[in-house]
Amino acid sequence: EVLVSAQDALMARLPLWASGYPAYGFGFAVAPDPDRVTAALAEVLSIWRIFAGRFRGDGKAIVLSDEGMPFALLEAAAPLEGEEAMWRCADFRRGAGALFGHEPLATATLTRFPDGSGVLTVC
Repeated sequence: EVLVSAQDALMARLPLWASGYPAYGFGFAVAPDPDRVTAALAEVLSIWRIFAGRFRGDGKAIVLSDEGMPFALLEAAAPLEGEEAMWRCADFRRGAGALFGHEPLATATLTRFPDGSGVLTVC
């Protein structure tokens, strides 16, 4: 287990998009192969196990449970750009759900657009 600060536990009660926790969007002219993305995520999670864990039910520690990070592959009808791609493609979960161990600590989504481009969001 990894103990968390009172501030982290408090911030986790907010919706993730408003909580101040980071969300990242990576744009690609050519969307990466989903199998390569999942393999890379698996490698990262084997090193940084905390992101594959879940909060303990009382929200005071993260259990290194290796439950993983959900990955979704989406096909969009039209390209999106900039921040719009980030906010519309990201899989934000409820902070309170994560705090009590019902939701993952992070998610990853690869969205592919008709022109072959794509965006990978991690939040």
